Amino acid sequence: MNNEETEPAETEKIPEELVIVEDGEALYAVVRPELTDDENVELAVSVRRGLEEKTGVQFTLGTDWVKRGDAPDMEKPEILVGVTNRTSEEELSSLGWADWTIKAEGNKIFLLARSVRALGSAVEAFLSDGVTAMDGGRLLIRGLPISGSITLAAGEVPDYPHGDFVGMYESSGSTVIFRYENTTAENFADYLGILKDAGFELYDEHMIENNRFATCVNDVTTVNCSWFERTGTTRVICEERSTLCPLEDPYEEKYETLLTGMKGETVVASEGMGFIIRLADGSFCIIDGGMGDPNSVDSNKLMNILNEQKPEDVEKPVIAAWIFSHMHGDHIGVFNCFSLDHHDDVVIEKLIYNFPKEEEVKVSDSPYMLDDTIYRFTAFKKNLANYYSDVPILKVHSGNRFEVRNAHFEVLYAYDDLYPKTILDGGMNENSLLLKMTIGSQTTLWTGDFAFIATDLVLSEYSAETLECDILQVAHHGINGTVDFYSRVNPTYVLWPVWAGGFESMRNNAQNKWLIDSEKVRHVIVTGVGTWTIRLPYDPVDGTFDRTPTWKTKHPLYPALLGE
Repeated sequence: MNNEETEPAETEKIPEELVIVEDGEALYAVVRPELTDDENVELAVSVRRGLEEKTGVQFTLGTDWVKRGDAPDMEKPEILVGVTNRTSEEELSSLGWADWTIKAEGNKIFLLARSVRALGSAVEAFLSDGVTAMDGGRLLIRGLPISGSITLAAGEVPDYPHGDFVGMYESSGSTVIFRYENTTAENFADYLGILKDAGFELYDEHMIENNRFATCVNDVTTVNCSWFERTGTTRVICEERSTLCPLEDPYEEKYETLLTGMKGETVVASEGMGFIIRLADGSFCIIDGGMGDPNSVDSNKLMNILNEQKPEDVEKPVIAAWIFSHMHGDHIGVFNCFSLDHHDDVVIEKLIYNFPKEEEVKVSDSPYMLDDTIYRFTAFKKNLANYYSDVPILKVHSGNRFEVRNAHFEVLYAYDDLYPKTILDGGMNENSLLLKMTIGSQTTLWTGDFAFIATDLVLSEYSAETLECDILQVAHHGINGTVDFYSRVNPTYVLWPVWAGGFESMRNNAQNKWLIDSEKVRHVIVTGVGTWTIRLPYDPVDGTFDRTPTWKTKHPLYPALLGE
């Protein structure tokens, strides 16, 4: 990695020159830490190699290991490369992440830094002719102590120095994910300090249970960090700086908040998912949309709902956020049709999603999403370019939180969390976001088509304290979800985006039966029965609704407002 280095800052000079080689003999040994990473080892090797090239004399290279109970030999002449057991804690703590120093004390020469990158700059300075130079048959060190700092190149992020490195994964766009195991909360806090030393500013920091999340930014890069207490997992997610999660979204409360589930009319797919939230200022938040169709039936239906529910004095409905759980056609298809038919009829403020890279999609269970039909991701990208090139895109990650007027969202799972597995292991539905929405005092869990590997991961990282919600959208139209997951969510109301016959065919699947049999569940709302609207917070009047639809009432007409 390329580092731009500041000029070394000269401090108090030691008066005499240090002799490293004399009469063809090395007077000092090179020493590295016994327990260190490969990069630190290579830097110690480069010190030995550089000295040997200057002098033609062989140097020994050893480690700082000492027998248990013994103290290090502080009288032996040594060139110490990195943090060894000869380094005092006070001296180390005086250095920032980007700082390095070269100094001599007694018979020790210290090349010291907290980070491998800064240590690399110290090694480079040490081997320069200005510090180590031949004088006849002697190799001398002059001008100590010296120190300096490194500056990160554009887009560069400090290494995470703790735990066990699992690997790096290049996600879609500029996003790069680093995963570490066996890490602690103290490690997480230390890394935030390292980011600060490297010039990053803290944009947001919070906790969900004891799990910790932070977003740090500089002019060109955003770093999202997460640490999960139960698993000891840390993820560092780096990407080009773009739209940040809005932590505030000022609004004037004028209207009741409504939630509408839109029944899809398309014959292309029997399922689909489209939810419309009319927010307190009269703007909208849309979750997915549904499949769509070439005849524009569903896109026109969505436009009609927006026009019916928008404030009378507003010419064009304002979509404050359009959120996509994942890229399957029955979730982005209506958006594609709507974009062709109605892009000039609305104002869209932001689009929110986190999709996998196309190279993976091509060899996944859903390669068809890259063909050129109206329901696919190819059409989605064309619409973004043609109609929404100036609309901000918010790529969200686990632990992000954001406001859409009076709706507060927390991201409990995003595709980055799946690594080292990908959609090639579990299918495209493993890409589905898991979002917890709070409006007033009521919470809703949006699962999209949340799949099984992601479900197990979330269960390992969150307890019922986080997952329990008032309203649950069942996963994958009732196909996915597990008893363990739903019992932890333990909802009062259930939203079921599936056609009416599908509900009947799946109601006895173990996870769905658990929901239907739950004494806590008051109302199961099946979108395939018909388009419906409820007020949020939802508190239906007993006796005004059927707890679950039945096969005999397959196509009842829902009233204007359910439960009233």
